Amino acid sequence: MRKVTKEEMKKLEEITVNDYGVSEDVLMEEAGSHVAELIRREFSSDIKIAIICGKGNNGGDGFVAARELLSWGYNVEIYTPFEDDEISDLSLKKLETVRKIDEDAEMFDFPTANAYVDALIGYGLEGAPRGKVKECVEKIEEWSADTISIDIPTGVDADTGEPYEPHIDPEYTVTLGLPKKGLREENSGKIYLVDIGIPIGASKKMSIDTENLFLEKSVLEFEEYN
Repeated sequence: MRKVTKEEMKKLEEITVNDYGVSEDVLMEEAGSHVAELIRREFSSDIKIAIICGKGNNGGDGFVAARELLSWGYNVEIYTPFEDDEISDLSLKKLETVRKIDEDAEMFDFPTANAYVDALIGYGLEGAPRGKVKECVEKIEEWSADTISIDIPTGVDADTGEPYEPHIDPEYTVTLGLPKKGLREENSGKIYLVDIGIPIGASKKMSIDTENLFLEKSVLEFEEYN
């Protein structure tokens, strides 16, 4: 199947929410749960995992993943450089749930860890990371730790695959719903595509053939859909 541009993905999500009644909350829950499942598949519960979250939906995906991992007994810390009033309403609700589950999981200084989850910015990045996001990217890249990016590595253009400076150079990328045009193994590591609940009918409205893509399983490796 062909990869999609960020404008196509944005339109597809709008159709999913507006025409099919699948809420952003459902999409976020599906995304974060799959990220957690892949971390459980690839990483031991003995290590410390830090999930670094932005203020939008990508950060919300990270908070959902943190909640799941904490519920399984993983050693998880979360960090966001943003204040509560800067975080989107939906993502803030997910953060508040994590706080209720484990009030000690939230760090107020950038944490050290054995592995990082990059939940800073998804496909909507325009240009190089700036401000607080840039600082987080630089700190993640300072450490010799495995990194898992959600949807697309922060600092990599979703359409062209161009890596800006700074950018995340992950070992794994969990891309959501459909593969983004700029994703390649050289800029994203091992790539997984996961089902977040976008109806086949929504894809058909965009003339994107996803027939039976997730019929047998909801997580696909790069070779299985590329």
